Amino acid sequence: MGRIFYSFKDKYLITASVRRDGYSAFGQMNPRATFPAVALGWVFTSEKFMEASGSWLNYGKLRFSWGQNGNRDIGQYDALASLTPDCIPISTRTEMCMLPPRYTSTVCRTIH
Repeated sequence: MGRIFYSFKDKYLITASVRRDGYSAFGQMNPRATFPAVALGWVFTSEKFMEASGSWLNYGKLRFSWGQNGNRDIGQYDALASLTPDCIPISTRTEMCMLPPRYTSTVCRTIH
């Protein structure tokens, strides 16, 4: 994870961060993902027009933020749901295929 923070006159604030994370349920093709985020802040009580409000409000800040986050709640192995069984060729010159036992009734395609 990396984060950068910058403050100008303690009034205008910017924060940017990036996180790289991995999870085995994402699948072997995409085991890791990058999650960026950015935030902008404005301490409006530091402005001149807020000086009169010092008796009832001593600190106020508006903040806007955007970011991406991951979802570990996709269920274990759900990323593999789109995989389909296929023939494993034994020879490149025949129509013979070796299938897992549960797919023995599957018709194999011709292998060239």
